[in-house]
Amino acid sequence: MPGNSNYESARSVGSFNPSTDKHPLIIARCADSSDAAQSIQFASDHSLEVAVRAGGFDVLGASVCEGGMVIDLSRMNAISVDSRQRTSRVQAGARSAELSSAAAALGLAAALGCHPAVGVAGLTLGGGLGWLAGKYGASCDNLRGADLITADGRMIRTSDTENPDLFWAIRGGGGNFGVVASFDFQLHPVDRVFGGVAAYRGDIAAFLRFYGDFMKAAPDELTVELSIRVLGKPTILATACWSGDLAEGERVLRPLREFGMLIADAINVVPYAHLIDRPGPDFGRRLFDSGSSPPPPPRVDNSRVCDYWRGGSLQELSNGAAETIAAAARNAPPSWSIGLGHYIHGFGKPCHAAILFFAAEPWTIHFFLRRELARSPVG
Repeated sequence: MPGNSNYESARSVGSFNPSTDKHPLIIARCADSSDAAQSIQFASDHSLEVAVRAGGFDVLGASVCEGGMVIDLSRMNAISVDSRQRTSRVQAGARSAELSSAAAALGLAAALGCHPAVGVAGLTLGGGLGWLAGKYGASCDNLRGADLITADGRMIRTSDTENPDLFWAIRGGGGNFGVVASFDFQLHPVDRVFGGVAAYRGDIAAFLRFYGDFMKAAPDELTVELSIRVLGKPTILATACWSGDLAEGERVLRPLREFGMLIADAINVVPYAHLIDRPGPDFGRRLFDSGSSPPPPPRVDNSRVCDYWRGGSLQELSNGAAETIAAAARNAPPSWSIGLGHYIHGFGKPCHAAILFFAAEPWTIHFFLRRELARSPVG
C-alpha cells in the first residue's frame, strides 16, 4: 500500500508511459490462485476498480489503476514441460523468455511473440503474433486449456470440452473474462532456426517494394519483421526467422541477404530461444562505420525517456505506402522508428478471435516516437 517501502517499485510497469504513472490503493502480490480469488472478492466487497498484472510488460497501462486494486500475479511464474506430449503448463506471471528457455532444454518451442520480455498471459489473451505464427499460428491458436477465476471468485477449467464458449473467448478476446491463473500450451519440435538480423541503408522505398514482394511468396516457415530507425541516417533492421529445414532456409533467405543495400548481416543458424540476442560487436561496427553518425553518448541527467506509440494495418504494402514510409523516415527526428511486420500468412488452420481483424489486412505497422520528458511535470 502507499507508504510501504517497496510501493513505488511495485506499482511500476515494465514500459514507462506517462499514462501508466498511476497510484493504486492496494497491490495484492498473489502467491497462488487462492490469493487471486480472495483479492477479487475483496475488490468486489469494497467496490474497487481492478487491474490485473501478469508479466507486467505493459505499454498501455492495463495492469495498473488509479485508486483501485492491482492483482499482481507476477510471482506465480512456475513452468512445467511434458516432452512426450509436447505441452507445457505455465502460470500467468511467466514471461516469454522463461517459457522459451524451459522448452528449449527439451528441444521444443512455444509459439510466442517476438520480444522475450513480454508476459505469456497478456500475449495469449490478446492473440499473440510471433516468429512461428506462419507455421504454427498465434499464441492463442496453441492454447489447449486454461484455469480461470471468474468475477465471483470461482475457479473453473476452460478447454475445447470444458466451458468451450469461454475458452473460445479468451483466445484473443482480451483479459476481461476473468483472471487466468495458468495456461496449457502446445509446444513444437523447433530447436535451432536460421535467422537473426540484417541491416540496410539507402533507398527505403525500393527496399520496401522488394520486401513486400518477398513476403508475398514467403513459405509458412518464414517470418521477417522490419524496424526502420534513425541511426545517424535512416536504417532498416530486418529480423528473420526460418523454422523449417535449415538448408532450405538458407536458400529462401538468400534474396534478402543479397539485396544491394545490405551493410551488415548477422543471420545464421541459432537456437530459437536466442534468436534476437544482440548480434555482436562486428555487426555494430558495420552498422555505425557505414556512413552514419555514432550513437549518442549515454544520458547523465535524470530525465525520463518515454515512448509514444501508434499502430495500424494495411491490406498490402503498396508503392504509395512504401513512398510514404520512406518520406517519413527521411524527415524523422532522432530515436524515431517504424516497426513493420506481422505479415499474416500460413497458420494451416482457421483463425481465432484476435486474428479475424487481421485476416483481410495482412500488414501491421507500429510507429514509435521517443521523447525525452522532464521529470516534473510529465506532459
